[in-house]
Amino acid sequence: MSQIDPTGVENAGEEALLESSSRMSYEEVSGLSNGELGLGEPHDTAPTGALPEAPPIPHVAPAPIPTFPIPPIPLPIKKAVSGCYAGALGAFQVELRVDVDRSRPMKRVSGDFYHTVGKTTSYFGSFVVDSPVVTVSSSKVVVKGMGRYTFAAGAPVVQVTIPRVNILQPQAAATLQFFTVTNSPGASYHCPFSSLHFRTVRIETDSVSDLTTTPFASYNTGSLPSGGSARNMSVVSAFGEAGIGMVPTAGNNVINISEAQANATWSNAELHASMQTHFTLWSDVQQWCVWQLVAQQHDYGTGLYGIMFDQQGKQRQGCAVFHAGIGGATAEQQRLQLYTYVHELGHCFNLLHSWQKSLASPPKPDRPDALSWMNYPWYYPKGGPAGFWSSFDFRFDDEELIHLRHGFRNDVIMGGNNFIVGSSLGRDVLADPISDPLARDTMREFR
Repeated sequence: MSQIDPTGVENAGEEALLESSSRMSYEEVSGLSNGELGLGEPHDTAPTGALPEAPPIPHVAPAPIPTFPIPPIPLPIKKAVSGCYAGALGAFQVELRVDVDRSRPMKRVSGDFYHTVGKTTSYFGSFVVDSPVVTVSSSKVVVKGMGRYTFAAGAPVVQVTIPRVNILQPQAAATLQFFTVTNSPGASYHCPFSSLHFRTVRIETDSVSDLTTTPFASYNTGSLPSGGSARNMSVVSAFGEAGIGMVPTAGNNVINISEAQANATWSNAELHASMQTHFTLWSDVQQWCVWQLVAQQHDYGTGLYGIMFDQQGKQRQGCAVFHAGIGGATAEQQRLQLYTYVHELGHCFNLLHSWQKSLASPPKPDRPDALSWMNYPWYYPKGGPAGFWSSFDFRFDDEELIHLRHGFRNDVIMGGNNFIVGSSLGRDVLADPISDPLARDTMREFR
């Protein structure tokens, strides 16, 4: 039996035609000039013997109206093409991510395939083109290169063509075309534009009744010295800058502290049970949904900022932050809250600490000097916390952006690959402590 293949040559005849988008034409206006006003015809003289008529009033030409050149109207700026596109061909659907312009382009394209049998649609596989050739003309952007796949692709060469449109037009659709290594055409997908975000995740943030400080809302990154521009930043906008849409749900439950049992501090098992009870979107399946709990204190003590606790069933669906170590209203505390909230959610996307990338499977080089949400300020080798915060631009590093935007779906999606299996991590790296000595103690204790 031949394996079904969304890139395959057998689909080449089913190409969906790309609708030709009407293009608005603009003419350059060089300016107008007024014609000169001429003199009237001369009057006849009076006949001989007749009383002379009063001399005619001479015609005086009015002063010329000054003219000013009208500057040419510039052609509108072309739209960037990066974002998410979606298309279908037969029983296959594809989510296509194009990342060649806009903010911090990673110069890649990637996609996820879904397959429908009867009334059931299931994830089929993913691809990414790591080093495409990007060709930009006045009329289109073409991205082409060899893809990496989670399945055996019969036509592994990927080409994406997107017409360039001006800012007054809707975003044009993309044509996703596959080719064999001998350049025979495979399947072709017509993919209308769907979102500026490469991926979209629904997030629910719940809190616990014993909180002594207010849950984090936003922080002005110009309040203290940093390595980037000043802007008001929330958890949603932090991920938005990374190209990930975080859509808050209508959850916002307040959980009674009694669920943490008599000691009124949280264990990982208690956090997981609370997630199952209160996370309105929870299900033991793969889905782009995540839960974050704002609590007062973990069993590990006040030195624990946060934890990605979810290692039961489908993993990486929930994390918690603890205000016993980060709560408060000062600029330093607000900055630390923003960092901790985003950091723990980063673990839910299967991101490792910057200084532990070598523990991934497959391993990658450690990046202890990364100016990233996933680093520890107290581990920063270029001046510790002061050096980190004065240089940090409140963002993920490039390798992490590539993972978030273009990682194979199961490596990224909540409930996908297990945190331990996919990243080779144990409990020792889940706890995010408050200081360097405590970090070492915590890691020794929970190895």
